[in-house]
Amino acid sequence: MHIIAFSFEGGGSDNRLMRGGLSPLVWNLCREYAARGHRVSPVTPAHGQLDAPRERCGLEELDYRATDTVPLVPDPKVWPREPQRVALRLTTRAYRTRLEGVDVHFLSGAYLDLLPDRRDPPPGMEGPGPGGAARPAGGHAARRERGSVRGHRGGGAEPIPVTA
Repeated sequence: MHIIAFSFEGGGSDNRLMRGGLSPLVWNLCREYAARGHRVSPVTPAHGQLDAPRERCGLEELDYRATDTVPLVPDPKVWPREPQRVALRLTTRAYRTRLEGVDVHFLSGAYLDLLPDRRDPPPGMEGPGPGGAARPAGGHAARRERGSVRGHRGGGAEPIPVTA
């Protein structure tokens, strides 16, 4: 049987990708199914962290590229100066690595890769340092603007005002 597991938190095979939440559960289930002889393919966003699996066990870019236009209606309470409708042009690429008998698939694109520091803080930025020292400059607060509707331009995603 071929088991495909889709998870927003799917990088449990490497603590540089994800250290908590559903990620370890998804990874351990995939390993268990593979150990029982099943073909297992977890699919997860890359979250801007393709270097970790590339360094650990190699990473293959698959012959897959999808470009779509996704319509959005921004909440006017949150984005009062934005158009009432926005369409995002998104391009998604797929990558695969094989680890412990599991074919791990990562999806990468401009919006899928926005969260490398906010999803799980990198080591050394998880809290105050020894003696209560402040976090290093350039942490989470410095990257918050990237997640706004108009804050991130490039990498295959461009907001487009839509007229009614």
